[in-house]
Amino acid sequence: MAPVDPTATQYFDALPAGWQSFPTCMVRAELLAGLRERGVITADSLPKRLHRVLEADPKDSEWIPEVIHTTAMLAVRDARFGHGPAADTAFLSWMTQLNRDLFGSSRHAAALAFTTPEQCVGRLSDIWSTFRRGSSVVVESSESGAATCVLTHPRALFAPVCIESHRRAVAILLVKAGAVQPNVGLRTEEDGDMARTILSITWT
Repeated sequence: MAPVDPTATQYFDALPAGWQSFPTCMVRAELLAGLRERGVITADSLPKRLHRVLEADPKDSEWIPEVIHTTAMLAVRDARFGHGPAADTAFLSWMTQLNRDLFGSSRHAAALAFTTPEQCVGRLSDIWSTFRRGSSVVVESSESGAATCVLTHPRALFAPVCIESHRRAVAILLVKAGAVQPNVGLRTEEDGDMARTILSITWT
């Protein structure tokens, strides 16, 4: 019988060591805690393998493994939006709004206090490390109206839909900084167990 959470199962089964995969890759617990508070993540909405996420109940300031966060988000995708391309579209729209709410919260006002797209691009590395560890964003080039940034991460750490969500998050930040019609292109290069996701950014 097919699993009720096929996207989450596919991701989890591809991890090299289950929950112990990529132990240095962490994410701030608040990214899941907010969903628990909204009632999105409950014991009934997640497969049994993820009940430990609820049992641990970490504080917002703590860090949890990225693989737990990603598996939980994909399980929510399966439970709330179904399967297939239309589900991805709906899930990404939902994630985009979550990121808007996150970036607009007073908690992160100081970290996200920039007034120009150039300032935003220059701080993408720090913004990423505010929420994540074990993966990194580096600005390889930046000029007026254009930049190239590279997200370096273990190849199997992020599902494709998560990479797309990260791309959209960068666009949200650029709009917040005053960019008009930002365009964020994306391609991923793999080298063994690691990957470089290259973001080619333009704006007016």
